[in-house]
Amino acid sequence: DKLVLALMVAVYFVAIIFTASLAYRAACNNSSVKFYADPRVEPLMIDSDDVDDFLVTFMQPPKSIQLSVQGLMPIPALLANLVEGAIEWQGGYYRHIFSFSLDLSHFLVPSGLPEDGSDTAIAGLADQDLEELRRFLAENTNDLATVSMMKEVSWENWEELATNIKQKIRQGGFEGLIHVSWKNSEMLTVYKNRTWANFLHMSVTRVLLGLSILGYIWYLPYMWLRQRGPQLQPRFKVNVGIAEYWNLISDKISERGFDT
Repeated sequence: DKLVLALMVAVYFVAIIFTASLAYRAACNNSSVKFYADPRVEPLMIDSDDVDDFLVTFMQPPKSIQLSVQGLMPIPALLANLVEGAIEWQGGYYRHIFSFSLDLSHFLVPSGLPEDGSDTAIAGLADQDLEELRRFLAENTNDLATVSMMKEVSWENWEELATNIKQKIRQGGFEGLIHVSWKNSEMLTVYKNRTWANFLHMSVTRVLLGLSILGYIWYLPYMWLRQRGPQLQPRFKVNVGIAEYWNLISDKISERGFDT
């Protein structure tokens, strides 16, 4: 019985190792790409380690910045389980009456952009961040090291716009709760296109490590230590005034939400 059990365990681990070898071969590629961004955020890539090329490619304004407006109507707590989509907020229960988001990505520019349009690539990036990136691209030999870019966006006096939206909707007769917010940041992670890194980032590798029982105990701290790299904070701003933007959307906002 012990021999059979040992044989089964051996076959189990041989199967894991064989599958891992296939995954490693799949991670190999002859592509000229040197760096690529997380495809879940933006499918960006470059075949150069030049700092200007890197910034032009990955320092683009974030694409997910939106102004969101929700209209909620309170409902009795006893009916919360019977109403589809009911939500709990600050001790009360509400149902969605309307919800819409307005894309702001077309109005984004780097903060500190020169009036003559020069040095667009580095505008919005602190000098110390730029220098750290230069050293990373020129000297770093760690295949797993990544560049984290927390893109933050500012919009001067946006609260005034939120007030205008709420007033316009209430003037139409809406008596519920109006929640206005906007997403003002986006995280973009840039990876090296190296075989070892690609292999460890593959979902099948994580599954195999989980099946190996002890593999994940090694994987988590190893990745945490080895993925360290520059953490940049590019700054952007919404380059449209509140009054100008209000003129663009005011006639489309009503007690029903946003009329296209």
